[in-house]
Amino acid sequence: MVIEGRALLKSTDNGKSWAQVGAGLPRGTPNSITIDPRKPDTLYATLFYHGSHYEPKVYKSVDAGENWTAVGEPERRYGTVSVDIMPHTPGTLYAMVSGKGGLYKSTDGGENWINMGLMGQVTALVGDPQT
Repeated sequence: MVIEGRALLKSTDNGKSWAQVGAGLPRGTPNSITIDPRKPDTLYATLFYHGSHYEPKVYKSVDAGENWTAVGEPERRYGTVSVDIMPHTPGTLYAMVSGKGGLYKSTDGGENWINMGLMGQVTALVGDPQT
């Protein structure tokens, strides 16, 4: 799975060919995607910008990216720019929110989010594969 411009592309032949996927995602610019290591057909994505506004929703696919539904919103005032899953804790996600949004955590697969108290300009989010 790759992000190219405003498209989410998927390859099923080790990168020889690519097809656009993403039914259910609003028109916009995909910004972040993460795969659940325990369920490889489950993916989470964020869109940096769509239409004429930022919308901080996290989207989930349970069919390897073919179809997507919105799950939760970490922070309505800012755009979500990154999401990551904790491999050893099923259903635990972290979302980095742009601007003064900060860092948010979900323990139910993105349905609900809590502010982790890290406010300000967070610019990158990388999970530890050992925890």
